Amino acid sequence: MATSDSLPLAFKEQMQVLLPSSYSQFLLAMDKTPPTSIRWNPFKSSFLKGIAVSSPVKWNNLGKYIAQRPIFTLDPSFHAGTYYVQEASSMFISEVVRQLFPDQQPLRVLDLCAAPGGKSTALLSAISVESILICNEMIKPRYQILYENLLKWGYSNAIATNQEPKDFAALEHFFDIVLVDAPCSGEGLFRKDQDAVTQWSTQLVENCAIRQKKILEDAQKLVKPNGYLIYSTCTYNDKENMQNVSWLMRQFPFQSISLQLPLDWNIWERKEQNAIGYQFLPNQVEGEGFFVSCLQKANSSNNLSPLKNSTFKHLVPLDKKQLPLVAPWIQKIDLFHYLQTENNRIFAVPKSLHPDFSFVAQNIPRHAFTFEVGTIKGKDFIPSHALALSIHRNKVLPSVVVEKDDALRFLKKENFSTEEESEGWKLITYQGNGLGWIKKLQNRINNYLPKDWRIRMDLDLSKLDNG
Repeated sequence: MATSDSLPLAFKEQMQVLLPSSYSQFLLAMDKTPPTSIRWNPFKSSFLKGIAVSSPVKWNNLGKYIAQRPIFTLDPSFHAGTYYVQEASSMFISEVVRQLFPDQQPLRVLDLCAAPGGKSTALLSAISVESILICNEMIKPRYQILYENLLKWGYSNAIATNQEPKDFAALEHFFDIVLVDAPCSGEGLFRKDQDAVTQWSTQLVENCAIRQKKILEDAQKLVKPNGYLIYSTCTYNDKENMQNVSWLMRQFPFQSISLQLPLDWNIWERKEQNAIGYQFLPNQVEGEGFFVSCLQKANSSNNLSPLKNSTFKHLVPLDKKQLPLVAPWIQKIDLFHYLQTENNRIFAVPKSLHPDFSFVAQNIPRHAFTFEVGTIKGKDFIPSHALALSIHRNKVLPSVVVEKDDALRFLKKENFSTEEESEGWKLITYQGNGLGWIKKLQNRINNYLPKDWRIRMDLDLSKLDNG
């Protein structure tokens, strides 16, 4: 944790200019321990053991502060996607979407800089299930983390992509909302991340502002007429925040949108000429530094052609004769189209979103759907790990209920005992949520947790508190 004494002098001078009347309070806040907050998954059981929830996050009805930060790796509910550990200020994105579209109509949404997935999972919980969310990350290792977090969240209406912003050119005017949570200098994370303090410089701020403009230039093309671009950073300075908003409005046909905020939220509304932004400050809110601005694209005469049902490049419809093998595993089998790869992996696509899914898949080469059902070998169905975490999984599948110690043994891919005598596939559940699959054979139990998902932390499970 950084302290006010370790902050760069140039940063302090910048903040004195930005906060002339509250600079001393800002420095005091920088010496306080940052709060820890989580956000519930509304479609999963939210009963927790050992985590004391202290108060709600004012601007997100699913967000909660917790009294002490536990080791989340040791909580099986975290692995099950019951909640996401997210900084409270950044949960505000859900409120922005709620105000823009209060009627929950179907939307096309793009999270252009999405890893590790906090805002993507928040968006999934904020938009309707009839909406589609594209979650993009440019950097491959970060993309893998994003995809894992989307699978944990368990929704079927998302696609993860691994592209540069310019690679979305074929989706011009496609989206109702484009979120650009831009890579930034990270000033808002200083009290949580000493590395961010060490790496900061005025040159970094300049470089980030230039890069952000390039991303915004590519992103604005993707917003449909009358649609919205939401721009956010986790920093304070004007070059990356208000000046970029003003630049976007000068260069392209966008106008700033004002939001309705209760006074007790203590979010600083900034107005400079026609630009509007919202700044979270740690001396005013229970959270870190965060900036967001919402801009609406002007209407135009462009008539957008409706999409038609189309095929997928590398997927074929599942043979109808094989559907009975899949049907027992899905809660509402008729909600989806089932598509199969050359190596028999089966993905489910919501029927209502089939045209959108196919259009995105045809135009964005590096993509992955988030509802993988499983594979078929001969006459046998093999469930995927994503199915264990899915909110669409059949709720009455054969399962083994475990307590915390055995849940952690499963997540470490270690042996654990079970009184289950019948053979076959079993879902491991903890507090009502799926963790993964085992297959009970006559003489042994096979653990099908993917090896990349296993807990690597050394644990003395003999001393574990099951509370």
